[in-house]
Amino acid sequence: MARIFISYKRDDKDKVFPLKDKIEAATGEKCWIDLDGIESDALFADVIIKAIDEADIFLFMYSQRHSLITNYAKDWTIREIGYADDENKHIVFVNIDKAPLTKWFKLMFKYKQQVDAMSEEAFNQLLRDIQSWLPHQGNGVNIYKDVNNQNKILHIIFIIQNTFAISNLNNIHEACAKALKNVNILHSDVDLYVSVLEYTHEVHWMHSTPMKLEDFNWVKDDVSWGNCLGEALLTLNKFMDPKGLFDDSKYCFKKSFILLFSNGESSDDTFEAFQTLSQNRFYRLSERYAINLGENPHPELLAEFTGKKKRVFTLNDDSINAIASMIDRLLHIGLYSVSAYELDDAEDDTWSE
Repeated sequence: MARIFISYKRDDKDKVFPLKDKIEAATGEKCWIDLDGIESDALFADVIIKAIDEADIFLFMYSQRHSLITNYAKDWTIREIGYADDENKHIVFVNIDKAPLTKWFKLMFKYKQQVDAMSEEAFNQLLRDIQSWLPHQGNGVNIYKDVNNQNKILHIIFIIQNTFAISNLNNIHEACAKALKNVNILHSDVDLYVSVLEYTHEVHWMHSTPMKLEDFNWVKDDVSWGNCLGEALLTLNKFMDPKGLFDDSKYCFKKSFILLFSNGESSDDTFEAFQTLSQNRFYRLSERYAINLGENPHPELLAEFTGKKKRVFTLNDDSINAIASMIDRLLHIGLYSVSAYELDDAEDDTWSE
């Protein structure tokens, strides 16, 4: 069973097959690709359907030839990507000759991830991504490692409203510390880094730099007044700077797990903060959750942070064990998604450079 399906125009064979060979060599996976032109015969539709059904990743090798399509209903590559999209496969456009997307492709697939195969850096990043996207099946390919067999760096970021408005704040702090200890046991083969951002009338980090999980110690700060969530979000944006800490040309990671503890209120402007963060690639690709706190919570702002209402949770039991259990479940879900790197939300709409 091939977990990678490659769709391409037959006339692009000389460009596509070398890319296929690189993908197979780097990932240890065999790609399904039409070797004998069976796509041209409708009798073999079941073969293609079965191949797409069994695949996790669908690579659409886009080229100038796709701009020459006149009958989209009869074109087999269009049928293939349409079926893959309906089946919720992880679709990536791999541009093999820098041809711009036609208006039709922009309308239908603009928000799918785009990769420039003529850029060595971008294509090598794709190879690393493919490894992390594929669920581990014990075949020697570790979803937590890059193509150089180096541990992937995953960031866990907690953002905590450390104010008097949160009545169960002590339990929140103790539960976070407890949950992080469990993660160290369950994910010992990953380089996990932890950062905690606290906000009141001002914003500060618990530690000045991200710390490896095994070295991290939870230090509870004094509770205060104020609620500058907007400033906290702008501070997060600076933290996830692609020219600084999140320079993926130096570090092997893509997504982060971010958990916000808040009552959903803010005393400062959050509109500018969300506008700024929306331009941050690493924020858009992060796994974000929120736990709704306080006696009169406001989930709307938290849903704007997570991107989905179903990722905002409310505590029904504010005991330490209950809170730690919820955090633990969210860490399990979020870190698996981070390691598998399945983009179901914000995907870049430009070619990776």
